[in-house]
Amino acid sequence: MVRARTGEVSESLLGLAESVVLSDRNGSVSMVELNSAPDSGKVLVAKVNAPPPEAWLLCLGPKVNEEPFLKEDRHLAESLASSIAIVIEKLELLEMLETKTLELKELNRRLVNTQEAERTRIASYLHDEVLRDVSNLVWRYGDNNGSSGLRQELSRIADTIRNFAANLHPAVLEDLGLVRAFEWLAGEATARNEFHVSYEPGNVWRDDRLGPDIELALYRIAQEALTNCARHGKATTVWLRLSRSEDHVTLTVDDDGVGFAPNVSFQPNARLGLIGMRERAEQVGGEFEVLRRGGGGTRVVATLPIGREEVPTASKQESLTK
Repeated sequence: MVRARTGEVSESLLGLAESVVLSDRNGSVSMVELNSAPDSGKVLVAKVNAPPPEAWLLCLGPKVNEEPFLKEDRHLAESLASSIAIVIEKLELLEMLETKTLELKELNRRLVNTQEAERTRIASYLHDEVLRDVSNLVWRYGDNNGSSGLRQELSRIADTIRNFAANLHPAVLEDLGLVRAFEWLAGEATARNEFHVSYEPGNVWRDDRLGPDIELALYRIAQEALTNCARHGKATTVWLRLSRSEDHVTLTVDDDGVGFAPNVSFQPNARLGLIGMRERAEQVGGEFEVLRRGGGGTRVVATLPIGREEVPTASKQESLTK
């Protein structure tokens, strides 16, 4: 057993240890036993393998007696040096992983922003150019100037383009706010799918604005959740709910579909959709989870932070309910 006292190794001794131990370039653990001072005993110095250009030394001692270090002491030093080297390697890998994670999050944020900008550009083109041309054709081939069947078909095409542009870029979200945008989203999803969407705005008022980033994140999460219900859920009813507290807003999307088994992987498209929803929530500092719903089906919950100043006052709530 080695008895030692706590303290720092002198700079002169450490310099000597470095010159001796680090001269070994074979990569293995090497050790040297040095006299720290005439009255302070011996020190066992072991090299710890670490990624270059760093070099680490493990110093055991100084001993409180004049006895030399035993074979067991050297085995202990070698074991400690190897363990420390592993810890250093893991910490380096963890630091690299954290850096890459931050870089990936920043890249994903830029991709989302670029995607939204491109959606806005395409939606604007469809609305200002294509829809305008189709509307002109509808006007030109009215009931008095052509076939009513042609006019109806052109009107249908115009409605399709209008809805497609609205899905790409929800102008109603920017102009009228989250509650009205969800009203439109619920009605549009009900019209084009085999399930009914029941929408409850809860205590989020029609004139409330939660901030553009929060509102857009909630809208895209709800949009993707409804898309997943249509593609994979086989639901007959979907419940879309909003609720808010003083500093958070929560979106809950329930369906009565087939649900999912915890040990079964999602289909690739559904899995990517879930990843996208989670990224949307985390980008604005929120949380996201997918749960099995009691009685069958799936529950999607997104909780996002909002500012205190955005909470409606009591007088505002009373005026809105009148």
